[in-house]
Amino acid sequence: MLLEVDRPPDALRAELRRIEAESGRVRTSDKYAPRTIDLDLSLYGDQIYRGPGSQIPDPRITRLAHLAIPLADLAPDYRHPELGESLAEIADRLRADSKLVPRTDVSEELSRLLAAPGDNGR
Repeated sequence: MLLEVDRPPDALRAELRRIEAESGRVRTSDKYAPRTIDLDLSLYGDQIYRGPGSQIPDPRITRLAHLAIPLADLAPDYRHPELGESLAEIADRLRADSKLVPRTDVSEELSRLLAAPGDNGR
């Protein structure tokens, strides 16, 4: 998701955690445990941020296809603030070894829901 916000990264991260909790997520010591929802803050404009327990840009962008590819889908020409590479370049490098399968059915349904928010009662 691409958002425009008027709050600092730590406040936005706290808001994302609140949304996760309200959606039923329970955090455990196992950071790989199944979860109902997972909201991460990977990029924040061209800012570089180091805070307690977090880094922006998320250092995993350059290693994890499931993070890099969706980011590149949102903003392919965006340049990583530390590396200078575009998100498309990073994603292309990771895509070759990835076993990700595009879910056009999910994308189409999400697009439909977002295009007509009043029609589904949300």
